[in-house]
Amino acid sequence: GTLIQPSYDPEAVFQIASGQRPKMAIFREQGINGQNEMGFAFDRAGFEAIDVHMTDLVTGRTNLQDFAGLVACGGFSYGDVLGAGSGWAKSILYNNKLKDMFQAFFERNSSFTLGVCNGCQMISQLK
Repeated sequence: GTLIQPSYDPEAVFQIASGQRPKMAIFREQGINGQNEMGFAFDRAGFEAIDVHMTDLVTGRTNLQDFAGLVACGGFSYGDVLGAGSGWAKSILYNNKLKDMFQAFFERNSSFTLGVCNGCQMISQLK
């Protein structure tokens, strides 16, 4: 049979059940849709889903260090023109503050990320 080794700590499930809800950044940019459904899904899964727009990070209203997880939502960022995900990634990579923030988030052993549609395209371009 297949042996599955979870990449997460199964004991963390008990923290969620005890009322400790890890913060989940429901991350979006202009034109993205589906963030409401994504937030609902993570809320139902036991997370504290928080709407985070790019401007929240740019202005310093929000910092990724405050979150356990990040989901970059899909839809039609930047009008879904060719390379929309790449354009979104460049808006992070060409801003040193944002680039450093994302790098620190990705380097944490306790963080996780999901990218959907344009969000996946964007995340795959962050190098």
